Amino acid sequence: MISLLKKWLAWGYALSTATIAFIPDFPVNNVKWLTDLLIQYNIPNTYIVIAIKFLFLIACLLAGFIISLLIYFCFTKRTIKFGHYTIELLYGDIFKYCDKSLKVIPFDECFTLDIGKSAHQIKPTSLCGQYLAKYPPDNDLMQNISNTVHNNKFSQHNNNPCAESGTIIERDDFILLAFAKLDYEGKGHLTNREYIESLMTLWDNLDKYSSQYNICVPVLGSNITRFDNGELTKQQLLNIMIQTYMLASHKIKSPSKLIIVCKRSENFSIWDFKY
Repeated sequence: MISLLKKWLAWGYALSTATIAFIPDFPVNNVKWLTDLLIQYNIPNTYIVIAIKFLFLIACLLAGFIISLLIYFCFTKRTIKFGHYTIELLYGDIFKYCDKSLKVIPFDECFTLDIGKSAHQIKPTSLCGQYLAKYPPDNDLMQNISNTVHNNKFSQHNNNPCAESGTIIERDDFILLAFAKLDYEGKGHLTNREYIESLMTLWDNLDKYSSQYNICVPVLGSNITRFDNGELTKQQLLNIMIQTYMLASHKIKSPSKLIIVCKRSENFSIWDFKY
């Protein structure tokens, strides 16, 4: 909402200054009917000018508010086409807007299932935490995880068996993704190189669904994952996801597409990616 307020004020200011710049005497000389109306009430000319300019400012702010709302609610989706492939960027909730698609849910490399506030637990507010709350683990999922993690590959956290970042497990309409590596405290982290390698592995693993389903994926690495080489912004993460997908040897074939579902936030826009 803060972003919407900023855009509203920016549009209102832009409309008022642009109008005055091109028509210096506007609005005083362009609303004679209003001037005549105010004169009938014996209002001094000085106050009439102030009143008209005040009303003009209110009108510009109102127009700016309407424009901001239109942009906020109408420009919620962007389509990027390259060759025979399509990427769709949209604002929304991956659980609500991807009913007929496979949805990628990022886990850590050990496919941790415990929800809580401790460093080694899944945060309830994370996408993974929301998924586990909506679709609690069952015996089939735990068996799939046991079959997926490698007995010869171990995490730094408690030396638990883990999977390569980018490994996936299919569960109904969801694809569970082994993503962040865990440190000794159980906190998720990646280097920039590991992040890119995880994405490339994910794109390759999604190949078997390449012509059957749309694939919905969030902006991976935002909010929870720590980066050893310095934090990457959400905008940078989105750009890297798009660029690695374009470079990947395996892509989702038409008419299916990759859908990246984003949450609105400050200093982030689905329209800022340029290719």
